[in-house]
Amino acid sequence: MSRRPGTMLYFDTRPCLKRLTNEQKGQLFEAILDYGEFSVVPDFGDDMALSIAWDFIQPKIDRDNERYEAQVLQKRYAVVVRECKRNGQTAPPFEVWKQNPQQAPGDTETHHPLSSDDGCYPTTTSTPTTTPTTTPTSKATATWPPPGDFNSRRNAWLDALEGIGDNGPHHPIAKGGGDS
Repeated sequence: MSRRPGTMLYFDTRPCLKRLTNEQKGQLFEAILDYGEFSVVPDFGDDMALSIAWDFIQPKIDRDNERYEAQVLQKRYAVVVRECKRNGQTAPPFEVWKQNPQQAPGDTETHHPLSSDDGCYPTTTSTPTTTPTTTPTSKATATWPPPGDFNSRRNAWLDALEGIGDNGPHHPIAKGGGDS
């Protein structure tokens, strides 16, 4: 299982939380964090208010976790597809691949049947590039970041960009009603 960066709290649980004391809210918050990070199911004992609140919150955490895991799997598969295309190979179908996705390098678990030497999985070897990069010439000759404090650098950059393209200088739309 991947490590999610956090857990969502939803506004629709607010009516339930309003009935709790601050101490109960603190216990519930700790329980949410423990469950979200370590999958520890809380035991609130005889506190029915916390148990009822938890019954509303736990399914949302589980649903968000499933969605996150599905996104992680889709993104990992996209890397496999990209690498296969880059190497002129055909990637396995997603349903076949997700039965045994490749583990991160260095894991002791088994790897995908398509080994990393078949060209479909990215390697950790870096390839230096010697392609020169050029910047198209334009009316703007300022370099980023311009010297000076943040505001003067930003203003210098905006001054350099003004007049580029067909839009001309930036004029904010005045807020207000009606045509003028």
